Amino acid sequence: MRIFFKNFRILSAALLVALVTVSCTEDEEPIAPPSASFSFEVDATNPLSVTFTNTTLEGETFAWDFGDGAGTSAEENPTYTYSAGGTYSVKLTATNEGGSNEATKEVTVKDAEPQNQIKNGTFDDDSEWTLQQFNVNANADISIASGVLTIGEVNPDAGWGGEAHGGAWQAVTVEAGTYGFDLDITTDAADEFWAEVWVGDTEPVADQDYNAEVGATVVLAVNTWDCGDAQATYSGSLRDNNCGSSDGTITLTAGTYYVAIRAGGITFPAGGVVIDNVSMFAED
Repeated sequence: MRIFFKNFRILSAALLVALVTVSCTEDEEPIAPPSASFSFEVDATNPLSVTFTNTTLEGETFAWDFGDGAGTSAEENPTYTYSAGGTYSVKLTATNEGGSNEATKEVTVKDAEPQNQIKNGTFDDDSEWTLQQFNVNANADISIASGVLTIGEVNPDAGWGGEAHGGAWQAVTVEAGTYGFDLDITTDAADEFWAEVWVGDTEPVADQDYNAEVGATVVLAVNTWDCGDAQATYSGSLRDNNCGSSDGTITLTAGTYYVAIRAGGITFPAGGVVIDNVSMFAED
């Protein structure tokens, strides 16, 4: 009889545990899958770079597909840089114990704008530029004011031998490649003068010419005797009205170079030669 009661108590305890277990299991609610969502911001400096902010509710792990066939991430808030501009379909998959959920958005990025290698090419002030006489006559009147570089004569009656020759230069550091040059020039009723842009790997020296003798290369050149009426009175792109042998481009290895804008002659236009919007862009 004792054995019977002992077995009965064990059986009762087992049934009680089973009932409690079943009751608890029936009361538990299933875990809901996450609600995937995200926002993004394109970098103001690098328009190919995008930062993604994960706003998913109840997500535990994340899988990003950036839509370009190459980029993926398991980070919660990744930053991704595309190799080319375009519109990409970005998908975020969020997962928890209850399942998975996806969110997709179209993200548009643009190729970076080409960078002007010339600093302060609009002559907002005289920063970045060195004003310089390019011969010993010191007869050039050189100034940066009102958003332009002006090159004229101190003594218009000096004649050949006392001619003006001056301008401005700056150093630029570039990657290897081919670069195109341009600037806006105004030559109002000019006679017997020239204007050129030279590029070299040696720094210009005061009171000395900057030309092929020091290893520099001319990239833009005009003068009134070769260009004639084309330069006697002209206002516009120097590259469009270039009379020199160069087409306005030069191929460089990586390094530091000096870009010198020079003008000279014995009869400058009234008010001098006016230069603005100097540019040096990498060309495809």
